[in-house]
Amino acid sequence: MQGVTDMLGQQHISKLEINSIRPNPAQPRRNFPPQELQELSNSIRANGLLQPVVVRKVSGGFELVAGERRLRACKMAGMTEVPVLITNCSDQESAIFALTEKLQRADLNMFEEEEGIRCLIEEWHVTQEECAARLGRSQSAVANKLRLLKLPGSMREAILECRLTERHARALLRLP
Repeated sequence: MQGVTDMLGQQHISKLEINSIRPNPAQPRRNFPPQELQELSNSIRANGLLQPVVVRKVSGGFELVAGERRLRACKMAGMTEVPVLITNCSDQESAIFALTEKLQRADLNMFEEEEGIRCLIEEWHVTQEECAARLGRSQSAVANKLRLLKLPGSMREAILECRLTERHARALLRLP
């Protein structure tokens, strides 16, 4: 492992053995479409990894904070080392950072987003207001997203398959 942080708290890019990085248990993304991973892997093979993954030191190694798709694609590309930014954060901060990164990039489907928000609130005991503030959302937007978790799994799948919007999904909540 190369330099972690200097005295000013600035982060430096290091390289780590790819197998020394454990997945983030608070990863909000559950769906990793194989075709998209293969395309990313092909791009990484051709151009290298353009954005390092973010990790934190934990007992026994390192844990991913952000960059699950990139890490998986690097493994598919046959890389043995991966560029990383090492950060110091708590379990709760790691969960918040992982979800925030996804929300800022709009990479999650609406139900992965809602599930991630639910996990933050239930597992890390933050209020809807605290969650909204950390994610840069209004409290009412967070409350509306959480309502979608009332939809049964089969209906969620149909909504995603038909590419309905979050507004359509909320309208379905009114149906018996």
